[in-house]
Amino acid sequence: TLKMRWEWIDFDNKAYDTPSTITKADKNFRYPLTNDLLEALLELGVEKNGYIFPGATVNEHRKDVRSPWEQIKKEAGIEKMRLHDMR
Repeated sequence: TLKMRWEWIDFDNKAYDTPSTITKADKNFRYPLTNDLLEALLELGVEKNGYIFPGATVNEHRKDVRSPWEQIKKEAGIEKMRLHDMR
């Protein structure tokens, strides 16, 4: 998911397309997107291309979400919760 690119989002058909080049199964996949998810993506600010979750340097994606997750927990007053628990 951290490798998501704007050009893989099909806003008209409310879908996220993953190319075979990034999937373990070596297949293209299409995932439906809910209206809430589309709204959240729009709030990020749609780009014509590039990573949805950009990394620290140009042309890289974010490598992990540890730092933002810790900030979310801190602001919510949560001490012991793993991101994996949110599945």
